[in-house]
Amino acid sequence: MWKNVYEDFSDLTKPEQLALFNAMKEDLFPEEPDKITKILNTIR
Repeated sequence: MWKNVYEDFSDLTKPEQLALFNAMKEDLFPEEPDKITKILNTIR
């Protein structure tokens, strides 16, 4: 399944690829890096 997604990704233009990448990144890593760093420091 992921191979088909990757093949379709390759068919997108560079701006479309970047937009998709950013959308996926936001879904997978919703917290801003600064917030994550602050949380980790609080936990420590």
